[in-house]
This record gives sequence, C-alpha cells and structure tokens, in this order.
Amino acid sequence: MIIRDEQLELFSKLKREEFDKRAQAYLEQTTPDWGGGDADFLSDFINKTVDKATNLAITREIDVIRYLELMYQISPELWDSPNYAWVSEYLGEKRPAEERLNLIVERIHFDGWLSK
Repeated sequence: MIIRDEQLELFSKLKREEFDKRAQAYLEQTTPDWGGGDADFLSDFINKTVDKATNLAITREIDVIRYLELMYQISPELWDSPNYAWVSEYLGEKRPAEERLNLIVERIHFDGWLSK
C-alpha cells in the first residue's frame, strides 16, 4: 500500500481539527469565561496559538494545552511587554518543550509570590 502526500496531508489536517475540537471543549469546560463565551473567538485563538506552538517545537498535546493556557493567562499584549521579555527567551531555548513551559510557569508563580 502506498500513501500519497495528499493522503498524508489530509490525515494531518483531520488530526489537527480533531485536536482543536478537543482543546476547545477542554478550555470551555475549565475556563467558562474564556473569550466571553464566544466560540468563534476561542476557535480562532486555538488555531493561531497552536500554529505558534508548532513553530516553537511545542508539539505534544499536553504541552500544547499548557501553552494555550499560558497564552490565555498572560494576554498577547503582555507577552510583548518588557516585563515579560524573558518568556520569549525561555520559549526560544533549545530544551524540551515540557521543560521550557515548566520554567515559565515556575517563574510566573515565583514572581507572583514575590509581588504579594
């Protein structure tokens, strides 16, 4: 049996759509106020954020979900602020995605603890 490139591309697209739907259901369940309840907003957010995650070599489903949650907690405007410049640095490091995300979460918690 020979699988053509078109078939692989279709399979990949279907898997991505399936993941996006699961991610949306999870996020709607765990964060009901996400996007003000706007399903189209959430769908667009997931699509763009998963693309960014892929570009950052964040590909395991659990890591992509964590990245989605981080992007929600720290609004995109804050990612670009000088106070959060370190986030991009951590994401660009040559470490496994899980380790990079752990470092970000730890620092956010530590910084939050310090500001109390």
